[in-house]
Amino acid sequence: MDHEAKDQKTCTIPVEYFSVDFRALVLNTKINSQWIAPAEVHNDPFYALDLCKILTSIHAKYPQDIDKFDSIRNIIDSMFQKTRQTLLIECFLFMTFYYIPLLSQIFYFTDSNKSTGILVCNISCFITNVAFFALETIQMRYDGLKEYFKSFFNKMDTLVFFMYNVYFILRIKNQHQLLPEHHIDGDCSVGVFSFMVILNMLLIVQGFIKIMFFLRVSEKFG
Repeated sequence: MDHEAKDQKTCTIPVEYFSVDFRALVLNTKINSQWIAPAEVHNDPFYALDLCKILTSIHAKYPQDIDKFDSIRNIIDSMFQKTRQTLLIECFLFMTFYYIPLLSQIFYFTDSNKSTGILVCNISCFITNVAFFALETIQMRYDGLKEYFKSFFNKMDTLVFFMYNVYFILRIKNQHQLLPEHHIDGDCSVGVFSFMVILNMLLIVQGFIKIMFFLRVSEKFG
């Protein structure tokens, strides 16, 4: 009996397979190989916008159960933080280089000797307007024109871009006061003056709406 017990303690049983799952290791190896040789996936990039579209489709299909997907909610929250930061930076740039100069050249530079201030403000507005429309063209590229123009804000941004270009040309040619109390006969025709006053009103209202669009991402605002 002692001999048999000793043999049982020292004996080994040969096995043909190990119960180890190597799938995670293989997957990690494949991912690392893509990072080492990115040229293989260079022609098929995956952007944050693509991830947003995927998450949007998941949310549209499971609107009632989205709270159960912790990983998806964490991804959305993380991306929202980046989106909010980007929009607030855009809001600051828009207010500093477009909206404030726009108001200044209308209400502040009312003296006929301050045409330089009017010129500088409108150049700042023009450059900012072009830069922001460049961002809109990127959105057009990825969404397509049909999908892009479904949004009210996108329609307004496109309209204002062309509207300000017309205003910029008229303003450079007519660097006089646009407030009725400062208007002098002979500055320009009544039609041009009235048209520019209407453009002033539309641009001011649109600028205010755009600022509200930027600030809506801030949870503490309003």
